[in-house]
Amino acid sequence: MTRSSATDLAVFESHRAPLVAHAYRMLGDLGRAEDMVQEAWLRWDGRREEVDSRVHIW
Repeated sequence: MTRSSATDLAVFESHRAPLVAHAYRMLGDLGRAEDMVQEAWLRWDGRREEVDSRVHIW
């Protein structure tokens, strides 16, 4: 399965608002929350392995 950066970005952006909201609840600072989500994107985009979002480990 080939990774598409545009597809990854679209998926990530569709989750950005709830991620920022969750980070804000944890940190209490909007700027830090946005930075945390941006860092998550950079890690996601730079990953070396595919992620299967259908697999859940509880």
